[in-house]
Amino acid sequence: MSSFDSSLSRRILRMRILVTGLAVVVAFLLGSALVALAGINPLTALRYLFSGALGTRHGIGETLTRFIPLFLATLSFAIAMKVHFYNVGIEGQIALGSLGALLVGVYVTGLPAPIHILLCLTASVVFGILWLSVAGFLRFRFGANELLTTVMLNYIAIYLIDILVETVLKDPNSLINQSQKIAATAKLPRIMEGTTVHLGLVFAAIVGFIVYYYVWRTPGGFELRAVGANSKAAKYAGINPAKLIIIGMIISGGLAGLGGGLNLLGYQSRWVSGTFLGYGFDGIGAAVMGQYHPLGMAFSALLFAIIRVGGGAMQRSVGVPYPLVHALQGIVIIAVIISAYFIEKRTEKMTKGGQ
Repeated sequence: MSSFDSSLSRRILRMRILVTGLAVVVAFLLGSALVALAGINPLTALRYLFSGALGTRHGIGETLTRFIPLFLATLSFAIAMKVHFYNVGIEGQIALGSLGALLVGVYVTGLPAPIHILLCLTASVVFGILWLSVAGFLRFRFGANELLTTVMLNYIAIYLIDILVETVLKDPNSLINQSQKIAATAKLPRIMEGTTVHLGLVFAAIVGFIVYYYVWRTPGGFELRAVGANSKAAKYAGINPAKLIIIGMIISGGLAGLGGGLNLLGYQSRWVSGTFLGYGFDGIGAAVMGQYHPLGMAFSALLFAIIRVGGGAMQRSVGVPYPLVHALQGIVIIAVIISAYFIEKRTEKMTKGGQ
């Protein structure tokens, strides 16, 4: 790469960071206006938002704990989008991943902790893949639109697990509908004393690096991106689009399932009937905001985790209605999408004219 190309790349990167950061600031200002309309001091609300999520050791722990499944959900959606498979069923795949980890964690016993944990996580990955494969089969066999099938599979997954937890998986010693706790050998150890942060954070970081390396640094990743960019051109170049779509689906479903498994083994320990995690839907927004790049998605997933934890603090401390927290997330996503349009146009001008 020439010095001119290197300089242009740095300028484009700085421009992307600046414009995206400005979009987030504008989004928070608009969100503050909504809070003010609700009769609450926006400065006080924002102070509780960030202090609740980042101001204490406990808050930081809660934020990082929620970041883990959210980041994996974000990666899951991004990989599927690389091959133009619209996987909006990540919530269901996370739930099935939790179920896989739960079954192995409760009913497989007598194993040393490392093996038991790896077996649980393997089950979570397999369950996530199998659940997404239902939508994949319907698309390839009957031409069913995966936007519809994956959305419907979300609710089927959650209600199916609830039925199991209320019947065959119910803890006989519990008065409420919940499963038994996983065995001690299946629990992920805590890595930050006095918090809920567990070893899953390390797993998530490693997986994020692997995904980045595969997509951006290997021939297989290049083919994956080529199919997403132009499947007809990729096919003309000798790439099998159907094969790459299946590979993308496998990775996407596995990542979502792994997110569910890590969350169950490190945080939940059991499934309670009526659980709706919401990480799958948040992950879609974070992927869009991060522009499908692992580093950008890591920052956006962290921001969404901060809003999740800080939103609860705002609600408890100053009475901010929780729907306003979701509205803030939506405003952030819209602002970043708009900024991405201007970034793309400006990048084209900089690339063509060297401005």
